[in-house]
Amino acid sequence: VAVSQDDNTNAMVAQIATHIFNISRVVCHIGDVDRRETYRRIGLNIVCSTEVIADAIISALETEVSS
Repeated sequence: VAVSQDDNTNAMVAQIATHIFNISRVVCHIGDVDRRETYRRIGLNIVCSTEVIADAIISALETEVSS
């Protein structure tokens, strides 16, 4: 799991873990939504905190409206 605050560091660590150390399951945290597809295209398993938080806010707002 690569979870520093720097997206580029996380991507590099994830690639090293995958390609040099042959770790089969690697998760890479990113904060910049614009980098998401680029990192996915190079084969990284991405969790984007910005996207997760946005989804949680939308869900909370929808729940509030429905209540």
